[in-house]
Amino acid sequence: MHLKKILNLCLFGLTTELSIVPLAFANDVYAEGPLPTVVGIVSLDDGKRPDIPKGSGFAVVKLKIHESKDKNSPAIGYYEKGEAVNILDDDGTWAHTDKGYVWGGYLSSTYQTPLNLHSDTELSSRYVGYTYDIINQMEEKYKNILKNYNITLCDNPIKSSGLVPDNGNENSFMNGLTHYYSGPDGQKRLMYIRDSLDSIKGAMYHELGHAIDIENFGNDGYVSDATEVEQSYNAEMPALKEKYSLADANTVNKMEYFAEAFRLNHEDPEGLKATAPIIYDYINQIIARI
Repeated sequence: MHLKKILNLCLFGLTTELSIVPLAFANDVYAEGPLPTVVGIVSLDDGKRPDIPKGSGFAVVKLKIHESKDKNSPAIGYYEKGEAVNILDDDGTWAHTDKGYVWGGYLSSTYQTPLNLHSDTELSSRYVGYTYDIINQMEEKYKNILKNYNITLCDNPIKSSGLVPDNGNENSFMNGLTHYYSGPDGQKRLMYIRDSLDSIKGAMYHELGHAIDIENFGNDGYVSDATEVEQSYNAEMPALKEKYSLADANTVNKMEYFAEAFRLNHEDPEGLKATAPIIYDYINQIIARI
């Protein structure tokens, strides 16, 4: 990485159109370690929850083992982060193991890559293991990029981060937000992902696109500064927006456009190639450099 700027601050966000409703939440009491700061946030809860792994899984945090299915019940032990867990059954929220009861949201089906991934509300804690599984399915080079980020699953990325990107406002709902800072006091890489089954995977790939843009991989500046991105932005974006019903906020500038195209390259590479060959070819050239 060879950014020329001494001081660099970037904010990127993946926007979704949602109605805002209040949601009550509690501190994380199911895992060992520092508790997150409580923030007053609003969220849209779609009522959908990830399934808890069946038969076996892995603890993705240092996970408290409770005596019963109650967060106030005594802790009788712990599973270490990455430790295999024998799951006897579950009720959709708590998992019954051969050692006691654990919060099901902190169990993944696989555990390959240690990540700095956590949640800041009780609702978002139910998606941590699920998000681990999404990242575990990615190519190793993508995991290596995400290992450098502090990733927070949350009800509303803007409210949790306290940051407002150019393509949003303080009342916006975003599925994801990436914050990068580089200065004399070091670097900071933060990623916020909204807790929704319908959007987590797409948001992870969109925000990964931003992370790749920042790393530049041989470019003199950001990946999205390239002539190919500008050409595609001007010539191919209208067709992409029509084909995939892309939100204006997600294509508001070349950085957002690149990140959305990166997401589409994962979800529908043939469709992207047919509709926007310039950006398709460029993205795959960048991927080959990583």
